[in-house]
Amino acid sequence: MGLVALLQRLDGVTGADEVADGARALAEWRSRSYALVTLDLSARSWC
Repeated sequence: MGLVALLQRLDGVTGADEVADGARALAEWRSRSYALVTLDLSARSWC
């Protein structure tokens, strides 16, 4: 087995988890930034 084939196999094993983690992190960041924007807009409307 060549090095490239080994790396591809390892990437196939870990790739799905990394994609899931990335999607989870992106969703978290989106919800946080949405909450911050909402807070910012509501704070501005009070002032």
